[in-house]
Amino acid sequence: MNMEHYKSGVSENDPSSFEALLDLLEFPRTSELVEARRTVLQLLQGPTSEPEAMQAAWILFADAIELIVENPDLDAPTHTKLHIGAIIYKALVFKEVGNHLRYAQELDDAELYSSKANVPEISEQLGVELKSVIETLPLDTPEIVMLKLRDKIIGDDRMTLLDSIYDGDDFDDVLGTAYGMLLENGFDPDDVMNEVGLTE
Repeated sequence: MNMEHYKSGVSENDPSSFEALLDLLEFPRTSELVEARRTVLQLLQGPTSEPEAMQAAWILFADAIELIVENPDLDAPTHTKLHIGAIIYKALVFKEVGNHLRYAQELDDAELYSSKANVPEISEQLGVELKSVIETLPLDTPEIVMLKLRDKIIGDDRMTLLDSIYDGDDFDDVLGTAYGMLLENGFDPDDVMNEVGLTE
């Protein structure tokens, strides 16, 4: 992937940086996707919850993304770029409505994907933004444990921790599980917890 102009084109201090990053990834904002995004935003920002309408809107959003990313004519590097762009585009929806936890979770997914795809120029930028967002999140959800320990708890342990969150474990339960994982992997859990702002 040719990203030689990446750093000159994106500044971490520029609020439009991620929009510029989408351009560098050549991620197309099709009319279908823009319209689906507008509908999702309207529902997220609306005064009342409309679960069925929200589900339908996200389905349209996902369908529009799929048309872009799953084009069978794409070569592998282009598919990778568009996949990363799709995650960032979704992340920006949550950023716009002020859902910083979901924004961080989407950035986390994008950073992991770009790291595994060996696109360091993008993963580094995502990592900088993700770190700054995580530092602003309150310590009151199990998801924040995983995000704060994302550099220490990886691979199968990360999936186990995610499963415990999906199964409904609360903050203290997830924190305790993470503490044990750190210990098993040779870390000093107390030092790590203090380093990232968590306490056991």
